[in-house]
Amino acid sequence: MTRSEEINSEVDRTNSFQSRLAEAMQGESNSSFARKCGITETTIRKYLSGKARPRSATLQKIALATGRKASWLLGEDDTKVRDSGTGNKDEGMLRDTELLLNLFKFLPIEKRSQLLKQLLEEVKLCVENVERYNN
Repeated sequence: MTRSEEINSEVDRTNSFQSRLAEAMQGESNSSFARKCGITETTIRKYLSGKARPRSATLQKIALATGRKASWLLGEDDTKVRDSGTGNKDEGMLRDTELLLNLFKFLPIEKRSQLLKQLLEEVKLCVENVERYNN
C-alpha cells in the first residue's frame, strides 16, 4: 500500500468513526453521553469533529455505553449490536458492572443512596421469590 493509500484509509476510518459515533449517540447531548461513558465532553467533541480517535479503553467504554460493537464503531464491521446471547456471561457481567460503576460515580450522593435502596429492595424481592419457589 502506498503512503497516499494509507492516508486515505486512515481518513476513511476517522470519518466512519465520526458518523457511527453520532449515530450511536442517538441525539443524546455530548455532555450526557460523555458522563455515561466516563469521559469528558471535550473528548466527545473531538471525536465527533474528527480531531481525535479513541484509544482502546475509551472505545470499549463507548461500546459499552451504546450497546454497539467496537468494530462497528470503527467501521470494521456492519453488525451494530453486540451479541449478548452467546459468549462469556462473566465477561458480559463484568462489562455491565463497569458501566454501572461509571454511571454511579457521576450521581449526587443523595441519588446514590436512593438508587442503592431501590436496588437492595429489588434484590430482596428476588431472594424472597426464590425462597418461595424452593419451599
